Amino acid sequence: MDDTTAKIETIVNGSERIKLPITARPSRVWNALSGLFWVVCAGALFALFVLGLMLFPFILVREMPSSPQGILVFLILGVVGLSGSAFFGALFAAGLTCLRDAMRSGPVLEITADGLRDHRSGLSVP
Repeated sequence: MDDTTAKIETIVNGSERIKLPITARPSRVWNALSGLFWVVCAGALFALFVLGLMLFPFILVREMPSSPQGILVFLILGVVGLSGSAFFGALFAAGLTCLRDAMRSGPVLEITADGLRDHRSGLSVP
């Protein structure tokens, strides 16, 4: 399954002919724009997370943890903070993946007579 594979015609369902190899290439503009969008969204979420951490002591002093409202605020901020940090990581990883695909020069997926090859992960299925 190298790049020098000759085009082969195969018959599917007895009447259709498909020329191989079939290659899927990433859209550079779309991947670059969506990658930048997700990285900016991750940065904004991180800024909100840091702002929440900076305001946390003031909220904690204002709403004493011994009161029911203070315990509820403490629990909500803890859950939102943990899920926000995980979501930040996912957005940032998605943005970097899109940007990496935008810089890719070759095909992402290639289907030949020998099988399928995914160039992102390096996996092949015979």
